[in-house]
Amino acid sequence: MMIPQQPHITGELVPTARYRIQNVRWPLSYLELPDPNDGSEVISALDQNKKTQFWNVLDLGHGKHSIMNQGSAKYANSGPRGKDGSPIVGSSNVQELKITECSVKGTYTIGPTDGTLFWGLPDERVGAQLQLDAIPTERNLWLFIRVD
Repeated sequence: MMIPQQPHITGELVPTARYRIQNVRWPLSYLELPDPNDGSEVISALDQNKKTQFWNVLDLGHGKHSIMNQGSAKYANSGPRGKDGSPIVGSSNVQELKITECSVKGTYTIGPTDGTLFWGLPDERVGAQLQLDAIPTERNLWLFIRVD
């Protein structure tokens, strides 16, 4: 059993850097894009400290970010008309995202810039598909763990 990592970022906007993104509700779940093809699902995975689990977060200014998978060079994207339940997939097209720190320092929500939907996992299964949720809960909270 792996010990959950501690967030490297607290009390601030997430700066441009490379991170592993860990779920708060299920701390053994990290985001991964194992398939480099456009439209491939972002899924939960056990921490293996590999490029498909590394995410380049770019601060675009004005509270907006982009998130690109290092292993595939694909952006995390829910599409132009994402709705509750829409999958997050790897895409050649960048999507601007809003990363917001929550009341618990070091925990963040991630979602489209309109702020009405949030990245979340449906359950703790390895391979569970990342999706948009309309109601934020612990399964929609994330830690950004810097990869040096």
